[in-house]
Amino acid sequence: MNRGIWPILAACFVALAACGGGGSDEPVDPIEISTTAVDPGSPISLDIPIDKDTGAFEYDQWPSACDLVDKATVESIFPQAEGVRQSGSDQQIEFLSLGGNAPASPVTIPDAECVTSVGFPQPGLGLSDDHVVVLLRSSVKVAGSEGFVDRNTKASMSGEPTDVGGGACQFMDRTYYCDIGSVIFSINIDMRQTAQYTKAKSSDYVVDGEKFSFNGHDDQFEAIAQDKVLAPIVEAAVARLK
Repeated sequence: MNRGIWPILAACFVALAACGGGGSDEPVDPIEISTTAVDPGSPISLDIPIDKDTGAFEYDQWPSACDLVDKATVESIFPQAEGVRQSGSDQQIEFLSLGGNAPASPVTIPDAECVTSVGFPQPGLGLSDDHVVVLLRSSVKVAGSEGFVDRNTKASMSGEPTDVGGGACQFMDRTYYCDIGSVIFSINIDMRQTAQYTKAKSSDYVVDGEKFSFNGHDDQFEAIAQDKVLAPIVEAAVARLK
């Protein structure tokens, strides 16, 4: 073996974590999740002109998908959050019908989709670390008169009925699809255990005052992500659109 590599190996044995080794002994503050006082956020105005020929809201005035996930709501659920970053994107949508029975040509909807990321002060969990700690994807599927929405519901709703949103929503694959009459939208969550980023021995959370530790796939962790994070955000979106 090349003798010149020995100093490098010795440094790795002394500081294993720095060379990609196992978990750290340094304590990492748990992620706090609180549903005791969720901020519903700002109302979303649906006072939008309707195209008389199609029944759709004017395409350049649809509610933004980023508005569905209100920063105030997210920060009330995650009181430690150091920042919430949102990025909207346009989307081409082809509706099943626009005032008639024939399919329409695709139309471009500004900010029809949005990605919301949450950052935390714990090492490795900040927005600048660019890791998926809590990520929400929201989408405005259809918006316009109730008749227009009804004609396009089948292609825009998925899953099984749920009590979330007062019965307006369905759930499938970490995603709620909600129909409030004049808008159909979806919100999906991608929430991952933190130990892979902090190098701690477990991913620790305090949920409404109760402590949890996870190490690998756990159904309870999935339930927390769905019931304690995603569901309140969806409830808030439904309330702000009505």
